[in-house]
Amino acid sequence: MKEKLEAFKNKTKLAINKVIHPMLGNISISMEKRIAIEILQDSVSICQFDGKNQIKNFFNEKVEVEKDQTLEKNPEIYQEKISEIVSKNKLNNFEANVIIPTSICEIKKITTPVPEEDIANANEIIFQNFEIKANDINFWISSGHFTDLKDTDLVSHQILSKNEETLELELVVAKTTTDKINFYKELLKRSGLNANLFEPKLFSIINSILIKKQDLKPYQFGVIEYSNEQSYFVAVSENSFKFTNLDISRSDKVLLKQLENMENPDGPFWSEVFERSMQNASSLIEEINNDENNEIKLKEIYLFSELDKIKNFSSGIKI
Repeated sequence: MKEKLEAFKNKTKLAINKVIHPMLGNISISMEKRIAIEILQDSVSICQFDGKNQIKNFFNEKVEVEKDQTLEKNPEIYQEKISEIVSKNKLNNFEANVIIPTSICEIKKITTPVPEEDIANANEIIFQNFEIKANDINFWISSGHFTDLKDTDLVSHQILSKNEETLELELVVAKTTTDKINFYKELLKRSGLNANLFEPKLFSIINSILIKKQDLKPYQFGVIEYSNEQSYFVAVSENSFKFTNLDISRSDKVLLKQLENMENPDGPFWSEVFERSMQNASSLIEEINNDENNEIKLKEIYLFSELDKIKNFSSGIKI
């Protein structure tokens, strides 16, 4: 198993096909002995697949922990629970797709020019050549897209599209650290699993929705992930994937946090805070809905957050 992050092996013009590949890891894994696992503060969930990307079994068990106990501080508690599930259900040595908190990653959309020597090539060759370069962490360090990137960081990407007019590639790029990924690898190895795929929760949610939408074409939906750190908005249709960071200022993050302790978010002051916070998402929705080529307008939007309190935020946003 390769220890470094691998780029997507997508050779299509657009990134969306049936599902989005997990952002972090080696995608050439066994289809027969595969599970997906998510470890929350008070529970462990495991999906066992049947080899055809369908759920065969689902296990969800509570973890008895105190409020101040976490996965990072008390991994042995979670290891014991995972080992118990693995042993009881004969999942030993299964390959694992690990759903990790989006908050331990940095995700952004970037554009990069097609190299001059590739301009005359077909898109498939352009994408293949880019994958080769992107496998080297030094490529990302020298690109300047991440100001604090280190050679111990892990970077993966997915090509969304190629702009034929500007000759630029549009990508979604995810960054995290080796230490964070190795923590999960070692924990699951001790529990009897082989962790070689790591998927931010945001993309896991999108994949879950996509699987349900396959028989409901055409479709168009959006997903907001809101947090005190990085927040994102993704719009997905049958043949497109649009991504934007929600540029919420530090002062507005403080205000939104205070808001959750109030009875309601009514009033012009809070309306302005919500409007600023959702500006990027609103602009993207307007762009999508004004596109004459769209068969269906974007009206279905899902909201997810790792935060305990988002009631006032969810009721106050209007996009």
